[in-house]
Amino acid sequence: MNSFVTGSTGFVGKKLICAINGRIRVLSRKKQSDLETIICDFEKDDIPNDALDGVDIVFHLAGFSHDLRDARRIENLYQKVNVETTIELAKLAVKSGVKKFVFVSSVKAGGSSILDMCATEIDQGVPEGVYGKSKREAELELLKIGKA
Repeated sequence: MNSFVTGSTGFVGKKLICAINGRIRVLSRKKQSDLETIICDFEKDDIPNDALDGVDIVFHLAGFSHDLRDARRIENLYQKVNVETTIELAKLAVKSGVKKFVFVSSVKAGGSSILDMCATEIDQGVPEGVYGKSKREAELELLKIGKA
């Protein structure tokens, strides 16, 4: 199986790379040693049209988060990276014939937890902050693409 991973330098991404069997291509801002790397900075670059050629499964872990600046002042970065780039990647996956698209979102997208209750998708609360809102918007847009 040919896998494509964004966010490969993060905590989860590093563990995922070690667990994947088969060919791995990553998308990263910098060359990753020992991995086929497509260089792309989501803040300013478009994803290359051939990035997903021959890919069977996409693991999209990358996102913009944990920025200590006032989130309202950089809301456009959350929108660009977490929403627009996610949708761009998903549409490219469809166009490229990718079989599976795995999106790793955030607990912040579902809002605050409900005490003494196991939450389901039906129990969506208000997303927390600009980050949570951007991740929830990406989830909803991906659902539309998946239903098309």
